[in-house]
Amino acid sequence: MLSMLFASVLLVDLKYVLVASENVSSQQCHDLGYSSNTLMCSSCDELKQFKLNKLEDSCKSCCINDQDDQEKGA
Repeated sequence: MLSMLFASVLLVDLKYVLVASENVSSQQCHDLGYSSNTLMCSSCDELKQFKLNKLEDSCKSCCINDQDDQEKGA
């Protein structure tokens, strides 16, 4: 039972590493739980405050860059 749990955690971690290392399709993002049509990259930066740094790379591979919009408004 414990080995199955460990294998599941390992697969999830591997999935995030693979996604973070390549461009991702919207279907792959959806499978990870992201909505790539509406996810703003600035939202990915907020993951740090919840100690979810591990998700930041996969989040950023699925988001819409809104950093330029924020700089223009400032």
